[in-house]
Amino acid sequence: MNLSESTSDVYLYGYEAIDERYPKHSSDASFAHANSQYPSVVIETSYSQHQKELTRLADEYVSGSDGNIAMVLGLDIEYGVGSKKASLFIWRSRLVSVPEKEEAVLLETFSVREVDVFRADDGTTVPGQGLSLQLYDFALKSCFANIAQQTQSTTVVRITCAQLCSFLYDAEIRHDIKRAQRGV
Repeated sequence: MNLSESTSDVYLYGYEAIDERYPKHSSDASFAHANSQYPSVVIETSYSQHQKELTRLADEYVSGSDGNIAMVLGLDIEYGVGSKKASLFIWRSRLVSVPEKEEAVLLETFSVREVDVFRADDGTTVPGQGLSLQLYDFALKSCFANIAQQTQSTTVVRITCAQLCSFLYDAEIRHDIKRAQRGV
């Protein structure tokens, strides 16, 4: 399996083109199978004053990709001096039957987890469940045709709250270096 990680422009072909141009978003990070049109996991970061935007973005990614973007991870970082609080949000796509119409299904974005604080105001790790991603989170099931069904359902990538804090700390250091225009 060939996965790539990047920040990228995601064209939302599920929406109507305006002047022959499709809407797009530039994700903060994403994971995609090499043969996929869309990333299967999109990561977006917001600061508390824009936290409500995460829900809208998650819905636009899922709807605009016709459900090919299976998961949106949102990181909300407390804005302002004195707080290092950070929270994790997770949204997924799912198909829902429409009771009034036979064989009709509706694509929806649903929240798996809201406001899961993993870093406290003082920057220390908050114990919690962290993040668990299954193999199918990284690509469409058709990409796993050569992998046994049991392996598909039992292969899990676990990221602890301490690891999330460490990743965020490293990203903040890189951000500060870029903003200060220093470094090698």
